Amino acid sequence: MPVIQCPSCQKSLNLKQMPAGGRIKCPACGSVIPVGGKAPSARAATRPTSGKMLTPEDEGFDFGQIQFPSAGPVAVSTFPSDPYGRTAYQGPIQGDPLGEYVGEPTAEASGGDGTGQTKKKAKGTLSPLALAAILGGTLMFVLLAIVIGTVLATSGGDETADAAESVSGSPSSPAADVAAVKANGPAGYDLVEIAGAVIYMPQGRAVSEGINTVLEYKAVESTKTESYFFFGSMPETAKEVEPERLRKRIAAQLKGGYIGGTQWQRNGYGGIKGRVDQSPFVSDMQVETFHVDGRIFVVGYAPFSMGADPSVQMSVDRGAENEEIKTYQDSFTVGPKPKGGLFW
Repeated sequence: MPVIQCPSCQKSLNLKQMPAGGRIKCPACGSVIPVGGKAPSARAATRPTSGKMLTPEDEGFDFGQIQFPSAGPVAVSTFPSDPYGRTAYQGPIQGDPLGEYVGEPTAEASGGDGTGQTKKKAKGTLSPLALAAILGGTLMFVLLAIVIGTVLATSGGDETADAAESVSGSPSSPAADVAAVKANGPAGYDLVEIAGAVIYMPQGRAVSEGINTVLEYKAVESTKTESYFFFGSMPETAKEVEPERLRKRIAAQLKGGYIGGTQWQRNGYGGIKGRVDQSPFVSDMQVETFHVDGRIFVVGYAPFSMGADPSVQMSVDRGAENEEIKTYQDSFTVGPKPKGGLFW
């Protein structure tokens, strides 16, 4: 078996057979060794015979002859010191609010137990400063409402002057009209005052109480004739209300059908009149509805003889019925809006 020695690394190579190309590459150093003749020297193995040094750009350059340094650990010196005196990060600063999120939690940052179990704050709680601001704002709102109500109540003292003026002979004021009605009450009637308006209703028992409605009302059954009388009021805008809207508003509050709606006037107040049936207040009654100074008034009545059997109608005192209805309707008088509340 032929033995060849590498001229570069002096390693002996055992060849089983001669290569066909006449050259072999050293597995240790990578040098190309010619075989088949006299082994060249180490200088001849790295230089061409012509005496010209080949470079990697030249044709026929043997890259196997390049010796690369082996990789290994590189010694690194310490980093240069900072000329401004800055140092590397050495942990969170004492008292830093973000320090609890860096590194291992401490007892102070995690809530006091030192186990890393962060205690959650109770949700929905407010700081004392926020609670004080809310309470202060609420108190200011209440005080402001009281002041406004007091001012409005003080301005209502003019009603007394208006009433006194009516007695002295100036009936043009609404307050004067109301004072005049109160001063001349007929016997057998009770004065009813709702939303600044007054009316005389025949004495009797109260009926239809506790019905859910926006109306402030009073309904009675006359002791003398057993006729029904209804008087009520509800707030409305000060602007003019169309008759159809007025009819629908009252029908909804009386919870019945409003039949008719003809324009009508009584005692100088404009409105509509018709008939309301199937109402829980009075099953079938004649109604007059007026819109005066931002208020709606309902004046209703149902004579005992209306709808009664013919045999019963013959025994009814129609004169007494008509007298009650006339006194009731003629006494209807609207005064100024009541003052003294927060919203009047």
